[in-house]
Amino acid sequence: MISRFLPRKSGAFTLIELLVVISIICILAAITMPSFRAAQESARTMKCASNLRQIGAAMFLFSQDHSSCFPESGGSIAWTGIDQTSGQGPWMNQLGQYIGNPTDPQFLPQGTSIFTCPSSSYAKVATKNYSYFSGTHAAYVQAGNRYAAVRRQLITMPAEQILAGDITDWPDAVGLLDADKNDNVQNPIDIKATFHNGSINILYADGHVAPAKWLTTGSSQGYFDPSRMSTHYQGTGYLYQTP
Repeated sequence: MISRFLPRKSGAFTLIELLVVISIICILAAITMPSFRAAQESARTMKCASNLRQIGAAMFLFSQDHSSCFPESGGSIAWTGIDQTSGQGPWMNQLGQYIGNPTDPQFLPQGTSIFTCPSSSYAKVATKNYSYFSGTHAAYVQAGNRYAAVRRQLITMPAEQILAGDITDWPDAVGLLDADKNDNVQNPIDIKATFHNGSINILYADGHVAPAKWLTTGSSQGYFDPSRMSTHYQGTGYLYQTP
């Protein structure tokens, strides 16, 4: 006689089945995680490029009110400070009225300021609060190694003249709260970026933003040679001019 009380089939997974499922999940995660991170970094890179385009638009508006001169840079200047040589505040703060008088980036959530690259903030770069430089090298050289403002009419090749761009890091603590980072005394981007997939975003004098890749030429390396900017800038270096 067959018993009416047959053993029930268990609905639980066996240990081997669980291990197989976990292994599959780990493999899928390993495959998709790089793509997910790459997509996140692409979004941050696009936001950085947007920041630089807005900075470029503000620079052009500034130049219309200042005898065609872009903001002048000086030494290491705090957000509310004044350079003792140039007599000017940081170039970022000079643009304030043209971008809605922004708050000091160090008091904002990381990556939310127009002057903060979201990628450098995410990568914990030391310069994350003020993470763009001003390309005033050409005017500095033309003025006889003095702080000066770049003048639009003297730019001979706008599509190649650098106005601003990403800073990868700063080699000393002095520059951490410098809201006037520039490239006329030293090249601030001679360290390879840990973000933007190794590239940096550059704003050019015709308003376009493009990535620059790390280059090695002979014994030198970097994203660009700051002295090369002077080849696109002809004329007398103009000091800062008020309206």
